[in-house]
Amino acid sequence: MEPSKKLYIIIGVLVLVVLILFLIWFFTKGNPSPGGEEESTVSLCSKEITCQGVVYKVVEIGKQCWLAENLRTSSYRDGTVIPKLTDYTEWAEDKQGAYTCYYNFEEHCDNYGALYNWYAVNNEKGLCPEGWSVPSQEQWTELERAVCQNLGYQDCQERFPDESASGWRGTDEGLHLRAVDSEGKDSYGFKALFGGFRNAAGPYSFLNEKGFWWTSTAAEDIVYGRVMDGENDGIRQVGTMKSSGFSVRCVKN
Repeated sequence: MEPSKKLYIIIGVLVLVVLILFLIWFFTKGNPSPGGEEESTVSLCSKEITCQGVVYKVVEIGKQCWLAENLRTSSYRDGTVIPKLTDYTEWAEDKQGAYTCYYNFEEHCDNYGALYNWYAVNNEKGLCPEGWSVPSQEQWTELERAVCQNLGYQDCQERFPDESASGWRGTDEGLHLRAVDSEGKDSYGFKALFGGFRNAAGPYSFLNEKGFWWTSTAAEDIVYGRVMDGENDGIRQVGTMKSSGFSVRCVKN
């Protein structure tokens, strides 16, 4: 065989070997064996979803997909209108589900999201979009631990235990979840806003000072919630009355 032909054959074999090695690396680099240190970088979250004609941004934190905005729907998932109650007495006495805009100004719903009582949160017609739900106590804790771990803390389960009394938890996880407009760093795109709340008796408080969010977890007449404010960088767990008006963040099922 002529030397030139041998050279072409050798080059062809080398190219084939390199190609095979590249294909092996390409198809295995994102799919490590169980127990490996690498994780797939494929996102399970879309960038946004549309519900009741409103487009919401979506953010992935840890293994969860969250709305990156407070909910502001005025109807349940099936299209049933949620009563908007402005009167203090009607709000205090409602047991069917209702929402309001802070101080009854529609622009506050546009900017901060609506405030819902827990009867709307717990309504069987569904408050969040299809495939999404109001997060449970456990799902909020999972979010908090994911942020804690991402910030490099090693004792996140102790900082955010499954069962704990009301009070401030963590160190600066709330600071990193809060929107820049709410004195935060917004490190994850969660954009937690200080949307205030509505008292169970009807009055409003704390707009641009504190943010309040429902969980779906109740203990008899008390429901768990979360609070963030500019004076504390952690996240506060609270128990509140079902007639209170809190913001809602939805999490993907």
